[in-house]
Amino acid sequence: MDYYSFFCKNGVDFQGRTLDFILNKDNFWWDLNHDHIQVVFPVLEPGMIMNVPPITMDEINKIKSVPNRFEEGYFRFLSFLGLRKDYTHWDKSQEKHYTDFNHNYLRFSRVIRSLRLFGYEDHAQDFYNFIMDNCKVFTNSVVYWTSAAKDPIHKYIGSNCQIDLSTRD
Repeated sequence: MDYYSFFCKNGVDFQGRTLDFILNKDNFWWDLNHDHIQVVFPVLEPGMIMNVPPITMDEINKIKSVPNRFEEGYFRFLSFLGLRKDYTHWDKSQEKHYTDFNHNYLRFSRVIRSLRLFGYEDHAQDFYNFIMDNCKVFTNSVVYWTSAAKDPIHKYIGSNCQIDLSTRD
């Protein structure tokens, strides 16, 4: 998959979907489908969907060097959770995605880690704080979320990799 094309040039994912297609799907679709989370929030490790390759640091740095649409995926994810950009509720019916343990808990670590890799440290920390304050806490979940939010990012990329650690506004 060409992540640069997907985030910067209206390219397609491994299923031929554009970012616009994914962002414009309704919340029911976002809940039932799983592979799009790995596409919209790529990380350096292989995921559960084998058709979605991990992203490389070279790709991340290339995407960060030009205007891109990565952040739009994050704001759509917040909307899926029934949240505004400031983490206030706009749709209380969507609270089920973070107040009851479900598969979305598994998505949270990926979202946090991907935000950090793309330089959105503030978003990552704000989201981490939100879920820690609002989710039913399960020990395993907290371990994964905290690792994604607090571990040095170099833990995930190795010591020989060049990374631009600058943050976004």
